[in-house]
Amino acid sequence: MKRILIIIFVLVFAVRYSYGQVKVQGVIRDDNTNEVLLVAAVVFKGTSVGGVTGINGIFEFTVPDKPAFTIVVSYLGYITQEFIDHSA
Repeated sequence: MKRILIIIFVLVFAVRYSYGQVKVQGVIRDDNTNEVLLVAAVVFKGTSVGGVTGINGIFEFTVPDKPAFTIVVSYLGYITQEFIDHSA
């Protein structure tokens, strides 16, 4: 199975708002080929926030600010992966 490379660590967790929300954005790429994955599902575990990446593999959401959250990324033919925010 293929693995997903998620390029969000600097982009995603560095931007926090003082209004109790976090702006999360990033790019989903194939770990081997570095190609963007369009229409990859991105869901924030334990919330109703989620969606899919655009044609350029980019996603952007605003989620409630809480101690930590987990991003779940899935794509047909790839291993579903979870990424935990440890920056809180």
